[in-house]
Amino acid sequence: DLERIADSLMARYMALADLGRMAEARSVLLDLARRAGELRQPPQQWLAKALLTQLALLEGRFDGAAESIRDAFGEGLPSLVRDHVSVATFQTFLLHRELGRLAEIEETLRAAVDDFPWYPMFRGALACLLLDLDRTAEAEATIADLERNGFELVRDNEWLPAMALFAEAVARLDH
Repeated sequence: DLERIADSLMARYMALADLGRMAEARSVLLDLARRAGELRQPPQQWLAKALLTQLALLEGRFDGAAESIRDAFGEGLPSLVRDHVSVATFQTFLLHRELGRLAEIEETLRAAVDDFPWYPMFRGALACLLLDLDRTAEAEATIADLERNGFELVRDNEWLPAMALFAEAVARLDH
């Protein structure tokens, strides 16, 4: 059952990456991408491409990450609640931050805050972007609502990046 094999390879990749065993993780991810291609199911193909982009970002292969983001998003592979769009947007934020080109994606990130309100990581990313652009008052306004609610966030797969970005923003704002 190629679907179950793809699921297990994705879980194995994530576990190996979390453990820092990147050579093994890379091998498993390449196997996942191959199997997803054989399966020809858009959700598995898209997830494999998203993880390949993640690996390129982790390894500092920014040209490869940019190409991978374009490939995954350009094909319009379907995902639940347009996750392919939200992941491509977040990965683009990470890429542009590493390249020092945040001003180029401010409009896209602002749109993501509105388009994906269930993913508060975009508000954290916007706050960090504004801080990186020396726009402190706007950054404070961006996180004010969540701050008033004690940063009560849903503990899903987006919780950790959201909390990391909010923690950075709050520390930089000296709150």
